[in-house]
Amino acid sequence: MPEIKVDQGRICDNGLGFPKKLEGPEAELQRIYNRLNVVRGSFRYDRTLGSRIPIMQTGMPSAERVALRYAQEALLPCPAVTVTAVEIDWDRVLVSVETPKGVGCVTVYLKEDGHDI
Repeated sequence: MPEIKVDQGRICDNGLGFPKKLEGPEAELQRIYNRLNVVRGSFRYDRTLGSRIPIMQTGMPSAERVALRYAQEALLPCPAVTVTAVEIDWDRVLVSVETPKGVGCVTVYLKEDGHDI
């Protein structure tokens, strides 16, 4: 099933003004991106959708361990997805994942940076 490409809270177009559609591994990573960038509890129709990563405090010593736990929690409904690593890069969190369609990295933007879906 195709997904519409979203980057930093904005729908990307295909150069003709229509939403860019993704398939295969890119679509899978887009679904993971959506789950990780939506603040858990903020989606009215499914309060369990999302993660706590966008609103976490990254300055604590155990921040990467906490981010890893939050990513795993957000992706529990996706049993075929495994979070392999998390890296905090100042204003964002990079989450490495393995899926049946391949491996990839998803960027989660912190709320204080102003990005939102």
